[in-house]
Amino acid sequence: MLRTQISAEREAGLAGGITLHLVVAPQRCTNYSVLLDGRTVMQLTTDSSPALIDRPQNFEEMSARENFHAPIDHAEHVLKAVLSEYHFQTQALCGLKACRTAHNHGFLVVTESGIETNIGQHCGRTHFGNEIFHTLQAEHQRLKERAELVKRAKELQASVPSIEARIHAFMSTNKFGASWLTKVRAALYAVIGSSLESLEAVQQRGDFAVKEYRERSEEEIENLMSATKGLTRAAARDATAVVGTLEPMPWIMFDCRGRLIVRLLKPLLAFAALDPTQIPSPKLKDMLKSFDGHSRTLDEADAAAASALRFLSDDNLRLLALWLPPHLAAKANALRDWIGSDMHVTLLKGGA
Repeated sequence: MLRTQISAEREAGLAGGITLHLVVAPQRCTNYSVLLDGRTVMQLTTDSSPALIDRPQNFEEMSARENFHAPIDHAEHVLKAVLSEYHFQTQALCGLKACRTAHNHGFLVVTESGIETNIGQHCGRTHFGNEIFHTLQAEHQRLKERAELVKRAKELQASVPSIEARIHAFMSTNKFGASWLTKVRAALYAVIGSSLESLEAVQQRGDFAVKEYRERSEEEIENLMSATKGLTRAAARDATAVVGTLEPMPWIMFDCRGRLIVRLLKPLLAFAALDPTQIPSPKLKDMLKSFDGHSRTLDEADAAAASALRFLSDDNLRLLALWLPPHLAAKANALRDWIGSDMHVTLLKGGA
């Protein structure tokens, strides 16, 4: 039990000092109000869980702590908590009189009396009991992981304004941004029509080869049939040759609003308004995981715009005209005529 003595002075409305005794069971982070005649005269907080500390870098730093003592008699102390683990280049002696084994890796611990010392994992289990030491070690690990989760959450929250600014710039103000990509799609659709949708399938397959088709001469057909047993004349007639490859088209598949606004910015803004210290660890971990790829998403947006600019190059558009099937020869010619037009030049400059 924890016994706390409180002195309420004249300001509490009493003629003289009075001593109150409050007896409570120690709990982690519990708030108490001291009432006198129905009025709160004092607030207090009990916290039986020592705070995590930064990992000591060497024995000198650790032993300089105000409450550090070594060696101590483990029989005179009750282990309370693990404050930190440590990994020293130079070996340190165990802080227990019954051990004093030199080791590089161990734990800074605190006892119920407030004394701190250092112990190794094996001597901790041997002298304080396997179950007790395992429980305290697991609690330390839980607290450390929790602190890291909250730290990551706060760092992400702090970065939300810059992420929001970058998204808004891409969506509305960037020269080569979402609005420009929409104009690129509209301009190409006006020239080649539904073939633009066929390019989406090309991007999904990753097959960017542009092939040219022609009929072989009679001499070529005869030579090929002679060299290829069982080949028919009809099969030998048509020849194809790869004449180039189209520029990859991530821009044609990138959903600017869906990926940047709906699935990234809106959830981020909602997350930024939360207090991560009030979110249970499993849920907080899931929330952070859902934002793991946010930097990659922003980079992919920029990469999409850059790929569209490369796709608009004169050479690539000429290859695109060759890629169009023979029955779309009129559209292929229209595309060749469009190269160098005012609209094409303006798009290359980020306008239109």
